[in-house]
Amino acid sequence: MIHIIFGAAAAGSLKQAVREMKQDQIDDIIAFDDIYSIGPLLHLHEDEGQANRIEWLRNVMSNEYGYFDDMVNDQHRMLQQIKETTAGSRILIWTGSNAHEQIGLRYAVYLLKEKSIELSVINTTTAFDQLFNTNTRRMDIRHSGEITSEKLKVLYRSKEHIHTVSTEEREKLQNEWLSFAKENHTLRIWKKGQTISVPEDEFDAYLVKMAKRLHQSAPEDEYIVTPRLIGEVIGHLDQYIGDDFIEYRIKKLIDQEIFDMKGKLTSMRYYSIKLTEFGQHFKKWVCCR
Repeated sequence: MIHIIFGAAAAGSLKQAVREMKQDQIDDIIAFDDIYSIGPLLHLHEDEGQANRIEWLRNVMSNEYGYFDDMVNDQHRMLQQIKETTAGSRILIWTGSNAHEQIGLRYAVYLLKEKSIELSVINTTTAFDQLFNTNTRRMDIRHSGEITSEKLKVLYRSKEHIHTVSTEEREKLQNEWLSFAKENHTLRIWKKGQTISVPEDEFDAYLVKMAKRLHQSAPEDEYIVTPRLIGEVIGHLDQYIGDDFIEYRIKKLIDQEIFDMKGKLTSMRYYSIKLTEFGQHFKKWVCCR
């Protein structure tokens, strides 16, 4: 079995789960180490599109500790693994009900379009909800990276949640990928069971709202340490867009003089922010939970 999963955290948990389930045989895992809810997807299945996306991410992501370089190397490794997939392989794609993983699903299926394989999919959101959520205890997950390795083992062993993808379904997913790959948007969200593109500043007002909340909770602190604001946003936002994108928008709001900052912008750990007078009156429709 070859597993395909989206995101480094999800891949790490799945590797642990598979390792514990298979004592003398390790299944292959292909990790798409990226966040497909953000950044350009235009012609991503081609070399030029991949180069353009990497250049966009270079301006958004931190390379502290070589994180960006590692992601680029992982992308090259993933594409090579897909290329080397042999006919007759059994592939299981792990995906969740969010823009990031639903786009990843379609991208992966398109990259495999020339392969004669047995393809299956498991929706981790649906399976998790049915297996672990009860009337007395409920935990909603936003993406597969929030599921522990122990729970991933339960999902995998529960075979009724694994769906075999038909030829017609594969063609439909491939065509849906091509639709995404014609757009040049840089932010997508999950809404009413589908992925939609939204303006890049969609969550700016929510960032301001969370900053106001932090200012009010600790009025003695003039500045907010940036990781604290990012953590507050991640903890309440009902979308998965990653902390790098949130920091990217914070820097945009600094440029727009909605936030003032002190420190160095080289890393989120090295600067703090506060709302300016103009920022106090910044308003826009927001989406949060």
